[in-house]
Amino acid sequence: MPDSTTGPDDAITPTLVMAVIRGLQFDLTTTGDRHRTDRALDRFCELLRH
Repeated sequence: MPDSTTGPDDAITPTLVMAVIRGLQFDLTTTGDRHRTDRALDRFCELLRH
């Protein structure tokens, strides 16, 4: 994730990433919709790369 952060002291970006992952895990466990949550995670990763 070094390309996604703003520098070595950036604690915000990793916090945001973990929050998204936790939210997607919660969504998966409550809905069981793996296909949709996998696609959402793929989209989030694409956003991080840009």
